[in-house]
Amino acid sequence: PPRIGQTVIALGNPRNLGISAFRGIVSGLDRTPASEFIGLIQTDITAFPGMGGGPLIDEEGGVIGMCSVALREGPPRPMGRPSTAGLLFAVPADLIRRAISIMRGEAKGWGYLGAMISDSREERGVVVNRVLPGSPAQEAGFESGDLILELNGKPVLNAARFRRMILTAEPGEEVVVKVLREGRELVLKARIGERGG
Repeated sequence: PPRIGQTVIALGNPRNLGISAFRGIVSGLDRTPASEFIGLIQTDITAFPGMGGGPLIDEEGGVIGMCSVALREGPPRPMGRPSTAGLLFAVPADLIRRAISIMRGEAKGWGYLGAMISDSREERGVVVNRVLPGSPAQEAGFESGDLILELNGKPVLNAARFRRMILTAEPGEEVVVKVLREGRELVLKARIGERGG
């Protein structure tokens, strides 16, 4: 997985000048620059139109993401739309692999839990703001106000990462979630649903 400070190279065709390579570093993880984007890799690479869809690779040549969004003055926009240069964001490779598996019919779909969450003011975890009726979260016993600490033994660092972990979980898979409720740690077991749409 990518890490902050890691050297990366973005390949693209900026302004139709031909395939070009741009070197930079990962400057942030699990970024959500707009509501339709989740858990993106942020780089310090300057992005230009024509770079969207190109690979973001590490120093060993492994693909860690796909260049997709440039953050500019005003709202973020997909890379294909004409605009000035901005910071380059990339969709993580695990989300790309999952999307391809779903399109090929090799995977059921995107995972779904049904808990509305937000980042916690604490040092760790995410807060459950609302549990949707009839959702896997409700069936597992989640309650509004729960602080989610771990998913399958992995620490939950922020809301964007937790959403990505749920999205890439296999529908039907049972997950173990550690929560803090009224000062007590509890372990809840939830069966991942399938996100519609």
